[in-house]
Amino acid sequence: MKKDPLGTEAWPVKDLAHASLPENGARVRLTADVERFPHFIAPKGATGTVEIQPDLSGELEVYAVRLDKPLEGAEEWANEIHWYPANGDDPAADLEVIEAAS
Repeated sequence: MKKDPLGTEAWPVKDLAHASLPENGARVRLTADVERFPHFIAPKGATGTVEIQPDLSGELEVYAVRLDKPLEGAEEWANEIHWYPANGDDPAADLEVIEAAS
C-alpha cells in the first residue's frame, strides 16, 4: 500500500488524490508564484520544508511549506504557505521536490 504524505498507511479514501503530494519533511521549491492576497506573494523558486498538519481524526487539514527565507507579510503564518485540500487547494500544482523526506 502506498504511504500518504503523513507517512501512514491509513490515508482517507476521500483524499486519495493527495497521495502524490510531497511527504512531510520533504524539501520543495515553488514552481510558480503563490499569492496569498492581501498578505504576500511567495516567489517562484522559493524553497522550504513540507510541514503537514492533520486534524484530530488524522485527515489532511493543512498542507504547509515553511519557507527557508523570511517573507515579508508571512510572519503571521510563521513564514509558512498554507494550502487547504478540503477546500480544493492543490499544492502539488505549485511544488517540486528537491530532496525527499528522510
